Amino acid sequence: MNSETPDNTAASHLPAELMALRQAADKLLRPRLGLVSEAMADHLFNLSASSQFSPEGRTHAFEAFSQLKSGSKHFVSAVLQDVNSAFEKLVATTADGPAEDPTPAELNLVDLREFENSLAIDKIVQAGSERYW
Repeated sequence: MNSETPDNTAASHLPAELMALRQAADKLLRPRLGLVSEAMADHLFNLSASSQFSPEGRTHAFEAFSQLKSGSKHFVSAVLQDVNSAFEKLVATTADGPAEDPTPAELNLVDLREFENSLAIDKIVQAGSERYW
């Protein structure tokens, strides 16, 4: 796969709309992922020079900075490949057919008192969870 454009030969079975969306996503994501990679590298470099870390922590930050700087193009390509494979999975799941039961769901009315009791119980459980967990 070319690092500049998505692999059109592998995605030739995608519908035209999905191909256009895939290409637009690639076009928009590529520069932004580059900026993310640069920002992470800058932050790691700043951490490596920070006096708030131990010498060992600064060494780890600088090593991470060096690895990210040397592999930033691979990082961007890997993320874009993940996005492209997600497009493939999208087509695969829609081609398999609906995953749900084809019978339509039915809605039933609930007694007001039953609904209020259920709502009150949910509210008590939520308050207890927030307070004790």
